[in-house]
Amino acid sequence: MFRLTHNISILGSPGSGKGFYGRLLAQHWKVPLVTTSDILKKHAQRHSNQSLDMESGKLADCQLVAGVLLENLREQHQIQRTNSTRPWHCILDGFPRTTLQIQIMQETWPVEYQIHGGLHLNVPDEVCRQKSLGRRFCTICQDFVNTANVQMDDWDLPPTYPKLCSKACDPKTDWLQRKDDVLAIIQARLAMHHEHEEPILDYFRQHNTLCQFTPYKGVRDFDKLRLSAEEWLQALTV
Repeated sequence: MFRLTHNISILGSPGSGKGFYGRLLAQHWKVPLVTTSDILKKHAQRHSNQSLDMESGKLADCQLVAGVLLENLREQHQIQRTNSTRPWHCILDGFPRTTLQIQIMQETWPVEYQIHGGLHLNVPDEVCRQKSLGRRFCTICQDFVNTANVQMDDWDLPPTYPKLCSKACDPKTDWLQRKDDVLAIIQARLAMHHEHEEPILDYFRQHNTLCQFTPYKGVRDFDKLRLSAEEWLQALTV
C-alpha cells in the first residue's frame, strides 16, 4: 500500500480542481489536506484588523501567509503525534503562490514542514472559468456540487452532484455559491495566478520535483492521476 513520504503542493489555476482532487488524494492516502484559503479565512476572522483580500482575487501578504500556514502545520503535526507514531506528511492546496513564498518557506520553515514536490493540474482557463462559475455547496447534504457541463476539445466534464443529495434539497435555496465565484473575480484570480505560475513551476522543474497531469475526464481520471502521482513520488529524491 502506498504511503506518502513527502509534503507536496497541488498546483493549478483557480478552478482547476485542486481542492477536489486534493480531497480525494488525501482520503486515499490517509493524510491531511491543508487548504491555505480556509486557514487564512479563519485567521482573518480572529484578527479582523488584518485585511487578507480574501474575496477580491488579490494575493495576501506573503510573509503573513507563510507564518499563518506554518503555525497551522505545527498544530496539525502536534495533534497527529498524540494519536499516531507514523511520520507526518500532508498535501497543501494554495501554497506556494509566489516565488517569494518559496523563499520564505526555505529560509524560515523547519525542513519537516517544507514542500518537497509540486503536482500540477494542467487545465486551460476556459475550463477553469466554467467550473468556477458552476461551484456550489449543498447546505443539506454538506457536500460540493458543480453544475457546469464542460464539453470542449478533449474535455468531458459533466456536472457533479452529491451522491446523497435527497429530494428535499432545493438547488435554488440550498445550493450556495461562493461570494468570490463571480466572473470579474474569477478573471482577476486567473490573471494574478498566471503572473506567478511559471516561475513556481520552473522552481519545481529545476529541482526535478514536478509532476504534471491533465484531468480531461475529471473524477473519472482520478485513478490515473493517483497512480501517476504515486509513481512520481516513489521516484522522488529530495
